[in-house]
Amino acid sequence: MTAPDQASPAGQEVPPTCYRHPDRETWVSCVRCGRHACPDCLRQAAVGQQCVECIRGAGRGTRQARTAFGGRPVATAAVTWTLVGINEDGLPESEDYNFGTADFQSGSLRLSQDGQWEMKIFYDHVEQNQSLQLDDYGQYGRDNQDLSFASEAYGDHIEGGLDDGFVYMIYDFDGDGEYETEFTFER
Repeated sequence: MTAPDQASPAGQEVPPTCYRHPDRETWVSCVRCGRHACPDCLRQAAVGQQCVECIRGAGRGTRQARTAFGGRPVATAAVTWTLVGINEDGLPESEDYNFGTADFQSGSLRLSQDGQWEMKIFYDHVEQNQSLQLDDYGQYGRDNQDLSFASEAYGDHIEGGLDDGFVYMIYDFDGDGEYETEFTFER
C-alpha cells in the first residue's frame, strides 16, 4: 500500500481512482481485495483498511450462533418442564363439576423469562373413552420459591412453587377454595 503523498510508481501515467468514485484520485487500497478506494469508501479494520464491500462480505462468512440442538437462539429464553407426577384428591361429586375419571398420560410446562407460561396435559377420559388435552396459559410471577400463575385460558389463579428441582402447580378446578389436583414437573 502506498501513501497519498508518494509519487506514482514508475511507468504509471494515470493515477489510480476510487473504484466507487472514478472522479476521486487515491493511492490507498483495501488490504483485503487490493482495490483502490477513497477515504469515504474505506473502513478501519483489525489490520489496515478495508473497502465497504469487503466489510459487508466478511459478515457473510461468520458462523451464526446456534443452540445445542442446532436451532436459532431466541431473545426470550424459556424452560420446558415435563410432567412427572400427579396427586389427585378426587374431583368434586356435584353434577356441575364432575368431569369424570382422567387417566393422565403426559404433559409439559413452559416458563419464559418474560413471565409467560404454557401448560399442556394429555389424558384419557375414561367414561367417554377418548383422548383429550388440557391447555392452559397466561402470566406467572415468582417470589423466591413460590410461583403464582394467572390462567388466561380459564380465568383461574393457580398456586405453585419450586421444590428440589421440581415445579408444582395446584389446581382448584371447581373454585371451592380446595385444591383437587397437583401437577409436578421436572426439567
